[in-house]
Amino acid sequence: MNHPLEPWQRALRGLHTVALGLPLAEPPQDLRIVRVSCDVPPTTLGPLLEARARIERVLGTGAPFVEVARARVMTGLRRHLLGDLPSVTSEGSLVDVCNRFASLGPSVLVLDAADAADPASLDMLRHILGRPGWLRLPVILGMRGEALPIAAAQLVDAVRASSGDEAIVRVSLG
Repeated sequence: MNHPLEPWQRALRGLHTVALGLPLAEPPQDLRIVRVSCDVPPTTLGPLLEARARIERVLGTGAPFVEVARARVMTGLRRHLLGDLPSVTSEGSLVDVCNRFASLGPSVLVLDAADAADPASLDMLRHILGRPGWLRLPVILGMRGEALPIAAAQLVDAVRASSGDEAIVRVSLG
């Protein structure tokens, strides 16, 4: 069992972390946090769209409500009709927005219950976190346990491959 503060300590050093077991300890005061729960009714890329919207609000660049709603409807239609996923590499993408947020100082994106996220979100995270150095904002992926769905296990493997075995932390406050 790792120290309960280890995910936060890793975030302060700019490192991605998979935290197996919940809940996470209270974060340090000197860390800017955007936290999104993935344990909600699944929508395609819902947690990632929510994370981007919250970070944009912090940055003061958030899109108006109508634009956010339109983007979600269009994403759902593209996914349903074409099997298409929106690009994560275009200007204004999740990676771009997260990297701008990271430039503000010690920051982290926490995705609670990431193992419950929709498969498209898990695949997108695997793609992003599997490329070392691409996403400068540290991410803590809170996983509810160790018996993970296949897509979540693949994400854990991608983080391990890009960030090393020490990126997988077992936490428990009990």
